[in-house]
Amino acid sequence: MDWTEYITLGLPFWVAGFVDGEGCFYVKTSKTHSGYRVSPYFYIAQHIRDIDLLENLVIYLNCGLVETVKTRPRQSSYVVYKLYDITNKIIPFFEKYSLRGNKLLDFYYFKKVVNIVGEINKYDEHSATLKEILKIKRNMNRYR
Repeated sequence: MDWTEYITLGLPFWVAGFVDGEGCFYVKTSKTHSGYRVSPYFYIAQHIRDIDLLENLVIYLNCGLVETVKTRPRQSSYVVYKLYDITNKIIPFFEKYSLRGNKLLDFYYFKKVVNIVGEINKYDEHSATLKEILKIKRNMNRYR
């Protein structure tokens, strides 16, 4: 086996380790005129100099996009917004190539919200489902 095969075999574990340090599983809740919208997404933010790495993640994970916003011109992000891609690509990847520590807890909470949301992402503000999602969200990321 040559070195390229070792790299190829180790790449998913490298991605999982990288996400452990740099990735974020996030659940956005926003008020609309008809209630609340729940939007789970996954992202990795990096300095603009690492945009090639982020673009390669789009290819490797076969989903998502790289975006740079005007308010943060020195930062680019790999982002997966589509629920289909989160459900069929991101979640299975991290179920196979496990995360560690707090990021693993965030992943479990994220998965729980994705399973609750399904294709429905609009909720009345008094909905028991929305309250459950908000409770889960309070245990994720910086809120822990």
